[in-house]
Amino acid sequence: MHAGSRLTLLCVLIASTSSWVVDLLVMTDFNEVNISGKEVTDLYIASMTRPLTPVSMLILIWIAGMTVRTIKQLWTQGASVYFTNGWNVMDFVQLILYWIFVIAGITAYFKSLDIAEAEGIFARVPDIKQALSGANTSAHTPESATELPGATVTSNNEMQDTEHTWQDFQAQLVSEAAFAIANVLSFLQILHHLLAFALLGPLLVSFTGMAYDVLKFFMIFCCLLVSFSIGMTQLYHKFEALEVKACHLEAETCGDTPFLNFGKSMVTLFWSLFDMVDLGTLRVNDSLVVTNTVGSIMYAAFMLIGSIVLLNALIAMMSNTYTRVEENSEVEWKLARTKIMAEYISEKASLPPPFNLVPTVKFVLWLFRYIPRKLRRSGCPASQQQFRATDQEGLQNAAYKEASLVLGERCLRAMDMERSESQTSSDLKTLKNSVEKFSCEMMRIQQQLTCILEILNQTKGVVETGDCPAEEATIADKTSR
Repeated sequence: MHAGSRLTLLCVLIASTSSWVVDLLVMTDFNEVNISGKEVTDLYIASMTRPLTPVSMLILIWIAGMTVRTIKQLWTQGASVYFTNGWNVMDFVQLILYWIFVIAGITAYFKSLDIAEAEGIFARVPDIKQALSGANTSAHTPESATELPGATVTSNNEMQDTEHTWQDFQAQLVSEAAFAIANVLSFLQILHHLLAFALLGPLLVSFTGMAYDVLKFFMIFCCLLVSFSIGMTQLYHKFEALEVKACHLEAETCGDTPFLNFGKSMVTLFWSLFDMVDLGTLRVNDSLVVTNTVGSIMYAAFMLIGSIVLLNALIAMMSNTYTRVEENSEVEWKLARTKIMAEYISEKASLPPPFNLVPTVKFVLWLFRYIPRKLRRSGCPASQQQFRATDQEGLQNAAYKEASLVLGERCLRAMDMERSESQTSSDLKTLKNSVEKFSCEMMRIQQQLTCILEILNQTKGVVETGDCPAEEATIADKTSR
């Protein structure tokens, strides 16, 4: 049921991504005489915000359900236990991004509505009709000429392409960015459910181990990137700043300035690892030999260390991790699968979103017991002290259970190690006894062969039995006969 809820959410997200992007300003016939102020306002708001559709309503319901589920898990498990699971951390971040999407979307809607009213769209509907239906726009002064905010009307009465003046941190842009990242995390949650399958589970366990190797490599790479970015910025900043200033004075389009500041230098060096940077940007002037030489050497050193040394080290680390996990993949996968099953068979597990929004009988009974108890305790100080003592005792019991669980796991690991060590020592002892027995047997066979050779070398068949054992003497008698 939980997997079905997750798949349904993914289908809703796909439907939302592929259906809402519709340019209403282009599809609407502005030459219609019956266009009203409300329609113009709706068109502007629809072009600047995400419209409220049934799919959007389903997404909001799912977000509310996931919020209730997370609150229940935090309430029952505690933050210290909840955030020890990496998948729970991903769920929490995903939920924060979804709420940013909702809040920023609501803010963008009301702000667009305020802009539409401030532009006087309700009062200028006749001017809009006249401007968009072919009337002479020269009669309209700049103050009285009516245009849709974000669109321009030419002198020959043709609607140009709609151009919106977006700001860097506009609410709608923040909303869409948060929604995009949350969608990525939502689809990555499929991996959590695929761990239960024997076909992909061991591979995903190896993938998780390799992901930690990538994080360790990224920390080392960040140190390298920051150091070389500072050096390249210090070397080229002065020349590129003068070039930008000259472009502004001449009102021309400035060229590429990859090392103008620290941020641009980091971006340039990062994409240079994928061969997406032109080497011509390293040369400022042919006469500046020192600058060109030092810049080329620093860039070559970065490429040598970053793309050859570190990337090959990362490949070796990932290969080593995959080999190590693959040797014990069956046990690792069964452990991961057991953890997933424990999440759903626990007593605190609830229905998946959005079904958990419907109050259950158990929750209603608990609420009816909790509210009167809370009211009685609020009126009696002694009861409040007893309630605090009960809470403290509950926290101590939770800590005791957690410590007992950790000690139990450590005891089991110690017993397993002791059992494996004893089994190894027993195997070594058995092998040693087998080797000693085989050595004695070989010595006995060698003595028998020596005696047989001595008997065959004697000319008259006389055997000296004093030098051989009883068995060898018997063999000698049979040979002489």
